[in-house]
Amino acid sequence: MVWFVRWVVRRRWWVLAGLLVISLLSLWSLRRAVIATSIQRMLLGESAAYASYRERADTFGGDELFVVSYADPEPLSPGSVRRLRHAVDSIAEIPEVGEIQSLLDVLQVTNEGGALEIRPYVERAEASPEDASALTASLEASPAARGLLRSTDRRHSALVVSLRPDSDRSSEVGPQVMDAATTIMSGVGMTALRRGGFVATVAGVLQETRRNLTWLLPITLLTVSASVYFLFRRMLPVVVAVGVALMAVLWTMGFSVQLDPEINVFSAVIPAVILVVAISDTIHLWSAYLLELADGASKEEAIERSAAEVGAACLLTSATTFLGFISLSLIPTPIYRQAGVVLSVGVSVALLITVTLMPALMSLLPAPDPRSSVDPGAGQVGGWPDRLAGFTTRNAAPLAALFAAVTALLIFGATQIHLEADLMSRMAADSDLRQETVFIRQNFAGANQIEVFVDTPAPGGALEPAVLAVLPSIQAEMVAEADALEAAHSLADVLQEIHGRFTGESALPDDGPALAQYMLLLELSDPDAAAPLVDFERKTLRVLGRMSTGEIRKSHDIARRVEALAAAKLPTGVSVEATGLSVLFGGFIDQLVNGQRNGLLFSFGAIAVIMTLGLRSVRWGGASMLPNLLPLLAVAGYVGLAWDPVDSDVALVMMIAIGIGVDDTIHVLVRLRLETARHPMSDAIRRTLRFAGRGIVFTTVILTMGFLPLALSDYFTIRMMGSLLPAALIVALVADILLVPAMASLGVFAPPRASR
Repeated sequence: MVWFVRWVVRRRWWVLAGLLVISLLSLWSLRRAVIATSIQRMLLGESAAYASYRERADTFGGDELFVVSYADPEPLSPGSVRRLRHAVDSIAEIPEVGEIQSLLDVLQVTNEGGALEIRPYVERAEASPEDASALTASLEASPAARGLLRSTDRRHSALVVSLRPDSDRSSEVGPQVMDAATTIMSGVGMTALRRGGFVATVAGVLQETRRNLTWLLPITLLTVSASVYFLFRRMLPVVVAVGVALMAVLWTMGFSVQLDPEINVFSAVIPAVILVVAISDTIHLWSAYLLELADGASKEEAIERSAAEVGAACLLTSATTFLGFISLSLIPTPIYRQAGVVLSVGVSVALLITVTLMPALMSLLPAPDPRSSVDPGAGQVGGWPDRLAGFTTRNAAPLAALFAAVTALLIFGATQIHLEADLMSRMAADSDLRQETVFIRQNFAGANQIEVFVDTPAPGGALEPAVLAVLPSIQAEMVAEADALEAAHSLADVLQEIHGRFTGESALPDDGPALAQYMLLLELSDPDAAAPLVDFERKTLRVLGRMSTGEIRKSHDIARRVEALAAAKLPTGVSVEATGLSVLFGGFIDQLVNGQRNGLLFSFGAIAVIMTLGLRSVRWGGASMLPNLLPLLAVAGYVGLAWDPVDSDVALVMMIAIGIGVDDTIHVLVRLRLETARHPMSDAIRRTLRFAGRGIVFTTVILTMGFLPLALSDYFTIRMMGSLLPAALIVALVADILLVPAMASLGVFAPPRASR
């Protein structure tokens, strides 16, 4: 490291010019950046089940939809029908809009004098206004409207707008269409508009992405700058640290945009993470530089010695942080893989800039006054390293026992974790979109769909009586057994109503020709009426289930139960598949958890190897992972005991925590190994806490203050990073300044053999 620093100092102007050129190229790269969070592509882009779902969506239309409810106490009044027609016609002109479901589409089947007639309720109401009240009661009892297009309180109606299937469409388009639709509805006089559904969730995520980029990063920058100034009481280290960190952020995001120009809700928080990590590297180097100056070294000697003592440790910490972040790539989804690659590259960039830009700047800037160059923390905290070293040495065994007891409790808490995810519940409780979604879930059958596809062996098989006859019982049992499934609708409901009006019977006929006649009558009345429920070849049926919950893991569990239920009732040779975006997301959680577990195991094992090589001791490398395990257990134990359910993204926090939290342990153990080769263990512990202790306290303060602003985010995953991550870093600090010295006093960290 010393030779590299000397090379940098000798060629500092060329080095600064090179750094400037790369920064300008990175800035040029950022011009391609767009805010666009495609949740399907980010989470399901590599899923075979998602590919199958897209094929189904091309035929039936997908559930990339939004629901807009509106106040409508008299749905069949002339004014209400006029406003609805105007809104539907205008929304249908939006190019990305596919199917629109509204009260205009609900059909009434009548039998007048033995002649069946199928007409929309609104047409009958327009023809006979005096019958509006009776028609409204019949409309609200219709399976096609009850709980779907009419609320349970009978005071609101809803539009369900599905987007045209397009896997390449930017996710920004959906919220734009939703905003346009609500503007149209408001413009025609519809009131009390509330939105829900998948597109509304995407809109909330996009809002958070913009918010994270526009003001969360500046707040983080101000917070860490204030923390650095408070610790050093001078502007020079603030300017140097912030300059290094901002350059690292610029390079990292330039690289990220080259990989993918779309900035999503996770990549939007990467600048804050890199900013904090880069500043922590500069603090270690600057703190060592000040101590060397205070010990009487010249500026050139101080630069070289600080690089020799801290640079190697920073290289090791960057390697372990790199491994912690790159382990995110083991999670089988594009969003985490991209985040892992970008974060790991960002860590490497931060180290490279730190060990090049800082020595170059130090050589150009005047050295601080030696009389005031010792970090101000010394005057504020007195001789805390000596007192802490004495305390840990005298109480090594009790401290080890206390940490063992706490570890056992945390392990128990970790076993209580029940993972779940509700994408809309990740928004702030007081956000408009979340409150509107809650209203729709409470008053309608929900905007979360389960699509059950019944595939028959041959064309025309979907109209076989043996197939259609069992659908009503399957639907009834679906709603009865799945507590969150509130409604189910299929072609069987429509045909059953027609048959009932014609014959007075409640069950579907077992006569194939009769069913074919009913289908013909339905299509003559409305050619598109059956399109969402059966394909053109009459080979596949679609049963739509609506859920009041947004819990995607529960959606997946319900789908699997529905598949088993339907498979047991359907004839031999007929297959069934329950799918939908929420179902696919729910099934993905298990893959996500497996990937996160594998990532944690990989990072933990790889970091142990790096620690062993860096410390040149298998014993030291293995023992070093004990304090590094505590922050992870602290997070897992706390959420397992205090939260129910636990959001699945908590593992993301743990993976970042192990990558960052291990840094302090490295600085402590590198210094401890150096000191044990020169001094008895008690003196080695004291000197370690003096030289490395202040540095890790400072960096923990800065890391904590840097991540705390993330707790202001309205997106729950980012908010977890702003609360659980600082807590994990504090636990890591406590383990490093209490547990590590206690373990050293008990002989776990033996002196190097060369010193014996």
